[in-house]
Amino acid sequence: MLSPKDVERIHNASLETLEKTGIEVNNRMAFQIFKEKGARVDSSKRRVKIPRAMVNDAIDKAPSKVVLYGREEKYNLILENKRVYMRSEFFFPKVSDRSRREKWLAEGGKDARQRAREMAINILATHKPLAIPCDIQHKT
Repeated sequence: MLSPKDVERIHNASLETLEKTGIEVNNRMAFQIFKEKGARVDSSKRRVKIPRAMVNDAIDKAPSKVVLYGREEKYNLILENKRVYMRSEFFFPKVSDRSRREKWLAEGGKDARQRAREMAINILATHKPLAIPCDIQHKT
């Protein structure tokens, strides 16, 4: 487990990275919002440098509890306090890691769209629809 001091060191390093190095923002609307709110932007590189005060202000305004709703209530994920969830990642949705992408592709890497297509093909290949009962079939 991390000590409070370790957490603070990681937080401060993150703030410094966001402020000095920045992040690449490819979503036009998000880029524009950062620009309007006072972040330093480089339009040619889609680079956004976020001031420490802006990050801390966003943290202060963040809700203390967030619910990620599942199709059924038992699958809801409640994010609050020290609650932790772990899962493995099976695809890279628009993740930009230039040092790993070539290896990932060489190993047969697939994005979310490709995986969803494969799943749909498998479902359609094995799905056998049931006949509609006569009393329902003739209702309009």
